Amino acid sequence: MRATCAVIVLAVSAGIAGTAPAANPEENKDRIVGVWEIVYSDLPQSIPVGTRLEFTSAGRLNVIVKDKDGKARTEDLGGYKVDKESVVLTGKDGTKNDKGRIGVLNQSSFVLHDEVDDKVMVMKRVKSK
Repeated sequence: MRATCAVIVLAVSAGIAGTAPAANPEENKDRIVGVWEIVYSDLPQSIPVGTRLEFTSAGRLNVIVKDKDGKARTEDLGGYKVDKESVVLTGKDGTKNDKGRIGVLNQSSFVLHDEVDDKVMVMKRVKSK
């Protein structure tokens, strides 16, 4: 099942990347800003599908989760920095937490690959109301 999901993710990612012009890594810094909803994760127990991540223009990363009563709450996870084709996450204290390679980042899709743990997270952009 997991292998099937991984193949689907790779096929979708390749299809998205294949239909769009090659992205300029220098534009990733601006392109990442916004709210993204996780639609697939190799780590659903840590970051479940449906979780929303907000990358702010000030370099902050927030997670938006729904409580059991359905109310959304935002938690500050720390900061982030885009370095061409990678995203480096930092904790609130400024220490480096994680680094991921940007597989796809366009107006509607964001695929992040954690090369250390060999895990993939696929997100779609949440349109503002």
